[in-house]
Amino acid sequence: MIVENKSSLVYVNRLGVDAKNNQVYELIFSTVPAAAWSDGWIGSHPEPPEEQYISEIGIVKDPYLDLRSFHEIGFFNIFHCQDGVVALAWEDDEMDEELNDKRIVLKYGQNKDEVILLFSSKNIKIRWTEN
Repeated sequence: MIVENKSSLVYVNRLGVDAKNNQVYELIFSTVPAAAWSDGWIGSHPEPPEEQYISEIGIVKDPYLDLRSFHEIGFFNIFHCQDGVVALAWEDDEMDEELNDKRIVLKYGQNKDEVILLFSSKNIKIRWTEN
């Protein structure tokens, strides 16, 4: 459930691979998720929210983490995520059949504690920055 004035996950941004061969992602949170969207979110290739709506960002780095996001698919838009039809991002399990019961699934509106718990279950740390 989304609660205004409490940080909620609104966007997952794949940054790429760093010099140490880690997959790097931004987990973008907002205290005003209803206002955190932009015109680009209407289509299937949205940009991250404008800086004024970002309350904090979690940086995740891991060499084995492969997250797929709804906007990489090109069929869904942010409204599908807001309505719970599709997740913001999920751990790709094409290569690993053992992931099914431990798969990371990030949903629009999840609170920070829920997201931390998901990643800590895989011993992946999140580095936090406030905006």
